[in-house]
Amino acid sequence: MARVIGIDLGSHAVKLAVMEGRLGKTELVEVRAQSVPAPQPVALPPPPSPVLEEGETQPPAPPPPPPPSPGLGARLSVLAEMLEDLQLDENTTFAVALPADKASVRVLPMPFADRDRVAKTLPFELESYVPFELEDFILDWRIHPMDEGALVLTAMARQKMIGDLLDGLQSVGVDPKHLVLDADVLGAFAPAQGTQAVLDLGHERTILCLVQDGEVRATRALSKGGLTLREGLMAKTGMNAMQAEAAKRSVTLGQGTGIPGPAAPVLIEAEWDNDQKTDPFGQQETHTPNLALSQKHDVPLALMQSLEPLLAEIRATLMSLEDELRLGVDEVLITGGSAGLSGLGGVLSRDLGVPVRRVDLGPAAQELGDADRFGLAVVLAQKAGGITGGTALSFRKGPFEFKGDLAIVRTALGVGMLTLLMFGIAGTGLFLFKAASLNGEIADLHEQAGEEVHEVFTDVSMAELETDGEPRSVVTTRYVEAQLRMESLGATVGGEPPVLSTLQMLTQQSPKSTEAPLDISDLTITESTVSFKAETNSFDSVSRIEKAMQAEPRFSQAKKANETKAGNGIRFDMSIPLESESDEEDEG
Repeated sequence: MARVIGIDLGSHAVKLAVMEGRLGKTELVEVRAQSVPAPQPVALPPPPSPVLEEGETQPPAPPPPPPPSPGLGARLSVLAEMLEDLQLDENTTFAVALPADKASVRVLPMPFADRDRVAKTLPFELESYVPFELEDFILDWRIHPMDEGALVLTAMARQKMIGDLLDGLQSVGVDPKHLVLDADVLGAFAPAQGTQAVLDLGHERTILCLVQDGEVRATRALSKGGLTLREGLMAKTGMNAMQAEAAKRSVTLGQGTGIPGPAAPVLIEAEWDNDQKTDPFGQQETHTPNLALSQKHDVPLALMQSLEPLLAEIRATLMSLEDELRLGVDEVLITGGSAGLSGLGGVLSRDLGVPVRRVDLGPAAQELGDADRFGLAVVLAQKAGGITGGTALSFRKGPFEFKGDLAIVRTALGVGMLTLLMFGIAGTGLFLFKAASLNGEIADLHEQAGEEVHEVFTDVSMAELETDGEPRSVVTTRYVEAQLRMESLGATVGGEPPVLSTLQMLTQQSPKSTEAPLDISDLTITESTVSFKAETNSFDSVSRIEKAMQAEPRFSQAKKANETKAGNGIRFDMSIPLESESDEEDEG
């Protein structure tokens, strides 16, 4: 049974989403989360005490700086522990996200939408925007055609950073088939129609993607997250970190602040003030006043004040993207660890003026509790399992191309099948190759040529081949026979190009499996047409396949038909009237 695992290497915790099943029947079976230990801050010497004038009082000590975020090594150590009992094998596929704030993401206008022209022009366009050498980066991009020209979504990341991440993952037994941009893959949560903003409200940052009709148009990484709210509460109420975290999770946003909320105010008590058993951080407080209780009326207001900088950044970012892309957001979808804050959806909806709803991640995530934090891990697992549609920006390119990719196997099998087909048609392909290679040396290598001829044609004895010139005679005779058979076969299928050339051309025009998987059945090639029945993963992929075929001049009249839903896939027919070479020359 195939297994796919989405890995979210978060700054606060590592999350896994595990899916199992077969093609078209993969389902989420488990989610896991484990906190990453925060590194100890470096102790700094206390600042010198200020000299106080008469009547002055000692100023309050500044709050301690927040602990630094865990490094990649610490997160990988946690990942290794989480994978120990998952029984990984060769059938396990991994997907990992590259943080959007570690990549350079831009939307570039182009006066054309042709993929080849965009590929040639894009590096020159990017040089005017980025102050570094492009060869040090991995670049991927996606075209969004417009009425005139196109908008191209581009993402670049440093090769060294990608290499360090992949090396670290491989050191714990993970070789991800998919390394995608986190903000881009979140777009899979959006429906196929309308314009949506998808927000992942994480611990230290918020990532945002804008989706129109199921296609991601732009992404952003914001520098504020749930940690901003906790630190704001600590500064405004005097709570410690544990009390502030508990208050943030218990208070309903919008209450007690003059802003209508969905329920009456809740009184918050920090139950673990002097009880180690109820301390969620595993630490015991001693003689700490219950500040959450004593300042209960200030907590909702302080939380809303702490939330305002994040709301302002989200609001400004969405307004900027709406102006830049000339569209309006219909709905906001939220996920991530802070998405479950009580009342957040209502506050966001009132602030942004559009409906807001949480992403439904399914019962497997709900059972563990705090399901929203698994949003990125789940959508990564769906990507690895082939459930999500569309093409995500990928950084497994160039020197980091995934070597076990099924597309490579498919290509190898395709070449093998063509080779076998040639052997079946000619029957003497191996011999002709041998004979051609020996043609210029046959006089000096008569004995070796005779052995090769006898090897292929066992009906010719070595005694016959000992005669001078006999191997050449046998080669010539069999070559003529093969040519006659090939000409006869060409006559049965029409003129040029023969069936093999047409089959090869059809294979070359098929899109990559990562862009549009294609499973062909009932292939028929005649003198005037090529037709086949096939299956792919979405209606969008059917259109991609049709356009890919039409890009070849001989297949310019390719048309899809009879598109029907079949399980988790789409079945369709493709008919391709063949343009003859003489027709092309006449048109030229």
